Amino acid sequence: MIWSLLNSLLLWYAVRRLLPDRQATLALALVYLEVLFAMQYAQSNGLVTALILLAFLALEQGRQLRAALLIGVDAFIKIFPLGAAALALFHPRRWRFTLLLAAVGVGLALLPLVVIPPHELVAQYHSWWTIEMSDASNVNRGDSVMQYLYRWLGVDWPHWPVQLAGTLVLLAPLALERGRSGDRAFRLRFLCSLLVYLVLFNHQSERASFVIAYTGLSLWYAASEPDRVRNTIALAAAAALLLQDVQIVPWAIHDALGRYRVKGIPCLVAWIVMQAELLGWRRWAPRSHGTEMGQTHVPPPEPLPSR
Repeated sequence: MIWSLLNSLLLWYAVRRLLPDRQATLALALVYLEVLFAMQYAQSNGLVTALILLAFLALEQGRQLRAALLIGVDAFIKIFPLGAAALALFHPRRWRFTLLLAAVGVGLALLPLVVIPPHELVAQYHSWWTIEMSDASNVNRGDSVMQYLYRWLGVDWPHWPVQLAGTLVLLAPLALERGRSGDRAFRLRFLCSLLVYLVLFNHQSERASFVIAYTGLSLWYAASEPDRVRNTIALAAAAALLLQDVQIVPWAIHDALGRYRVKGIPCLVAWIVMQAELLGWRRWAPRSHGTEMGQTHVPPPEPLPSR
C-alpha cells in the first residue's frame, strides 16, 4: 500500500509542478485509470515516470547534479529510463552533465558493497546481464512496436534495427530543429514523446508499463490546443484503456484486444503526431490556460466617452 501510494503521489506531484493548474488537472484526469491499474500491479512504473518528470524540471532549473541523481536512481530501478539523459541535450554544459551522470552511475553501482562482498556483487551483475541479453532475443517482444510488426506484418527482425530507427526518429527534431531548443514548449513536447517512445520501443514493455506512455500522451494533450486529431487520439486512448483493462466486453473480445495489443495503438499514433509537430510538419499551438478556478474574469474597463 505504501509503495503504491509513493508511486502515485510522486507522479501527481511531478505533473502538478510541470504544468499550470488546469492543464495538470486535465492530464491527471486522463491518466487516472492507468495510475490505478499501475497501483494494482504494485510495480514501480509510476515512480519511474515521476523521476523522469522531476529530472526534466531539474534540468530546466539548471540543477544538473539533481537531474543526474534522479536519472541515475531511475536507471537502477529499470534500465530504460537512462534514455531520459537525452533531455540534457537541450541545455548547456552537456559534458558536465555526462560526467555527473557517469559518477552517479558508478556510485550507485558500487553502493551494494556496503552490505555484500565484491565477488557477490560481480556475480549479481553478471546474472543481471545474462537475463538482459536473454530478454533482448526475439522471444520477448513485449507490447512494443516490434510486437506490432510481428503480429500484423509477420516481420521477425531482431529488436535493435527497429529500436535504432525509433531512436533516430525521436532525436531527429533535435538535429533538424535546433533553433527551437530554447522554447520550453518544444522541450516539454519532446519529453512527452520520450515517455511514449520508452514504452513503444522497449521489448520488455507490458500492460503495467503503459502508465509511462499514457502520462506522455496525457501531458501532450493537456498542453496542446485541442483539435480533431488530438481529440480523436485522446478518446481512442481512453477507449482502448477501458476495453483492454476493464472487463466490460465479452471475454473473447477482451482476449483478442489484449492479444493484438490494442492499448498501444493510440500511443503509437500519438507518437507519430508528436514527432510530426516537433519536426514542424504539423501545426502545434499551446492550450489556453483560461481563467483559473476560483478566479473571476474581470473585463478591462471601457474607455471614457470623449466630450
